Amino acid sequence: MRQFRLIFKCSCLIALIVYIGYTLDTTVFARNEYADYQYKLVPFWSYAAIMGGKDSLLKEDFLNVMLFVPIGFLLLYVLPQRRWWKAFLLGCVLSCLIELLQLVGKRGTCEFDDVFHNTIGCLIGYFVAWLLVVIFKDDRKTNHVQMRSMSIFEIQ
Repeated sequence: MRQFRLIFKCSCLIALIVYIGYTLDTTVFARNEYADYQYKLVPFWSYAAIMGGKDSLLKEDFLNVMLFVPIGFLLLYVLPQRRWWKAFLLGCVLSCLIELLQLVGKRGTCEFDDVFHNTIGCLIGYFVAWLLVVIFKDDRKTNHVQMRSMSIFEIQ
């Protein structure tokens, strides 16, 4: 069983690295360079635009959330100690890195809203994975899977 867990954890780490590479490629490196720097640092400007009738931003915000769900999901299995704030921090740092690379490389619009939505997506993925662990917790004494309730802050 210990060998299976090690293989599973290594597989998740490899998948996480590959997915982060894919994310960096699609959000930064594969984009065309703009003539000038693009940025929108006003928090939640996209919500005001959506309320004003710009429905296309709703899809963009949703996709920014969904982009980081797999990262959060895999982080639960990769982190040495399962703490939700570590997923929050790593999601935020990775998103800030992407936005900074977009700004410096002139390959996208650097936005506070993207950092917010990416970080939320990372947390959603982390908590979905956490929920699966809680629901299908392996009871080693009886060798069967049982449902178990647990506080979000108990995960270790």
